Amino acid sequence: MTSPQHDPVERSIAVPEARSKPRKIAEDSHSTNLDAPEPTPLLESSFKENPEETPTSKRSGPNTRRELFAEPLSFRNLAVALKIAFSAFPRKKDQDALRLSFVLYTLRIRTVPESTLGRLGMTTMKDYRIWRDEKGEAIAFSGNWKLSPTPDALWIGWIGVKPSARGGVGTNIIHHIEAEARTAGDKRLMLFHNAANEKLDRLYTRLGFEFVEKNSAWSEEVTVRSKSLC
Repeated sequence: MTSPQHDPVERSIAVPEARSKPRKIAEDSHSTNLDAPEPTPLLESSFKENPEETPTSKRSGPNTRRELFAEPLSFRNLAVALKIAFSAFPRKKDQDALRLSFVLYTLRIRTVPESTLGRLGMTTMKDYRIWRDEKGEAIAFSGNWKLSPTPDALWIGWIGVKPSARGGVGTNIIHHIEAEARTAGDKRLMLFHNAANEKLDRLYTRLGFEFVEKNSAWSEEVTVRSKSLC
């Protein structure tokens, strides 16, 4: 689920922040519209754990790229992840769902029944991460799902970007998730968003996600979209 633009909501718990072995991608720091940048060569291949082994291209001019670092969600960075998530999703029901899924993930409880998260079918949570900029500041988070009714698809379950950092970060994360899904052999990349959000409709259409259906299974009407990876 992608996040609406709202003022940050401050929430934290006493858990120390981790900065060990992040991974990086190139990010367009000057994107001013919804057009997604073309994937860089790095985004077209799988990540390497050591950022020193993954060189990024350097450019000059107004579209200078900066580096983003991916860090697996853990108890050590849970407080940071929740703070970003609550700033991106200010509604209490979203925050409750995020808190539950984050805690379950850090406890290594990755597969949960439908009733736990209110989704469709058995849900397996994959690759929950926080994303840092080149200064080490945590600015985004993401989390993917595998749902039992769609075994050939990877779902982008959550993407949230700190309001002050928006402008291209989310689309670059989507490019990376897509590249990973292709490498893993997934046939489709799927997601859902609030059906009333026309801005997201335009964005995902530009990114190649086709309309599947409108669905009320998430306690509100959402638009389900799919992108073929074949």
